[in-house]
Amino acid sequence: MQIDYEYDAIGNITRAVEDGVEHLYTYDELSRLTSWTRKEGGQVTWEEKYYYDGGGNIVEVDCNGTPEQHAYDAAGQCTDNGFTYDECGNLTSDGYWVYAYDRGSRLISATSASANLKLVFGYDPRGLRCSKCAYERDGQGQYTVQKYAYCYHYDAAGNVLCETDAAGNVIRSYAYDLSGHPIAFTQDLGQGQKTFYIHTNARGDVVCVTDDVQNWVKKYTYDPWGNITSETSSSGQYDNLDSHYAYAGYFRDAETGLYYMPARYYSSAQRRFLVKDPHPGSKSNPLTLNPYQYCENNPVNNVDPSGQYSFKFSGLGGFTGINYTPGINVGNCGVSNFIAAQEGFRAAGLKAAEFAASMASFNASVHRNLAGFRAPSFSGMGGALSYLHGLAVGKAFVKGMNKILRPFEETAKHYRTLQLPKTPWYESLYNWVTEHITMPHMRGYQNTYGDSELNQRVTKGILGLGVVVAGAAVGYIPAVWAGGTLVYSAVSGESWMQTLYNMIYPPGR
Repeated sequence: MQIDYEYDAIGNITRAVEDGVEHLYTYDELSRLTSWTRKEGGQVTWEEKYYYDGGGNIVEVDCNGTPEQHAYDAAGQCTDNGFTYDECGNLTSDGYWVYAYDRGSRLISATSASANLKLVFGYDPRGLRCSKCAYERDGQGQYTVQKYAYCYHYDAAGNVLCETDAAGNVIRSYAYDLSGHPIAFTQDLGQGQKTFYIHTNARGDVVCVTDDVQNWVKKYTYDPWGNITSETSSSGQYDNLDSHYAYAGYFRDAETGLYYMPARYYSSAQRRFLVKDPHPGSKSNPLTLNPYQYCENNPVNNVDPSGQYSFKFSGLGGFTGINYTPGINVGNCGVSNFIAAQEGFRAAGLKAAEFAASMASFNASVHRNLAGFRAPSFSGMGGALSYLHGLAVGKAFVKGMNKILRPFEETAKHYRTLQLPKTPWYESLYNWVTEHITMPHMRGYQNTYGDSELNQRVTKGILGLGVVVAGAAVGYIPAVWAGGTLVYSAVSGESWMQTLYNMIYPPGR
């Protein structure tokens, strides 16, 4: 599958060609999406235009010439027919589903009378969803007849390791790359558990699934907001194949069509979240003040893995023909294959020799600039690869960053940055780590721990967040060491980046 992109002057995708289908995008001066056009064989097959009010709410969508209008109150809550909210601002009905929440505004049930279905959700102490049970009505009209039940089991980073049924049987298991993006899963389609590989586009959409001999078995297409526009199986035996990961790599519930991003749920049909953003937004960026809008109304270029913080992606995932190439491509700096070369990521059955060889390949490619590098430790859990923190960083590590990060300098030009030292490598590294490591890997912890407690836990080594250099994870740093001295041990992006900066450019020099 060939995927090509074209960009405007500030880095927004204006044209994408995926599997021969052309997608064209336009934006307003705030980088909000204003139109999407799909072409096949040079002919327009679908076109949508989007219009916003002063609060950033989508008030009209023109779908192939047919207007779809929406209204909102002063709080940004939709007032369309059938929409209701509770006193906390949580959506309780959208005309199709009725929703209920706990005191923390977590979705605990979704009921559809027309579908004769009630879904009940449970959460673990970290705030991660640990169960989903589906019920049908009994003879008295009560939802007491259980259809199915799933339990979700997570690794330390908040990634789903496996799903089990009520009896504890594994239904699916998952493997991830070092940035936490799903790349493989197992599922039993009637002949035992088999491994399938996930292929994504730049945004992280799951666009193709292949089997263990690299034949495609499932393909997906999406609109800009995450609605699945097509789902194709290579044969009927794969109709029930579903990784549950879909648009932007988010976990999707097929029953409701909602995407679960640990802090809250996103509706691609409504193009907004069901509940308010737990963070109030910033007056310095008015686009963040609307508590329900998704990705600042730029779903083509922004992602929000946690449900709390959207950022501009810079090429997650990739393709080499039909072979998935793990890694991250930033601008013209494509760093991939460091885990499994051209063979794909075989985490579901990774052998020690294979992993050692791939790490040796990685070391050979960057070790000359990372004299302070010490290999991170890994642990096989449930047949999938789970990564742990554990890396000592010396002065030689940061001294080599100038060489490694030069290819990122152009990429960093259009990124939003804090008011930090304006050296090119510093801006590049800060943005890259913030967007791909700090925020994504905190997603499983943001609901549970405040900043202070989170920092304490990181200091104690309970949670390690990582530095990724040139597209490959070097390790997870519970503390930054310089010459044997602990210089920083809590994770506040600006603080530890300032520490690294001072190590290279000492104050007063």
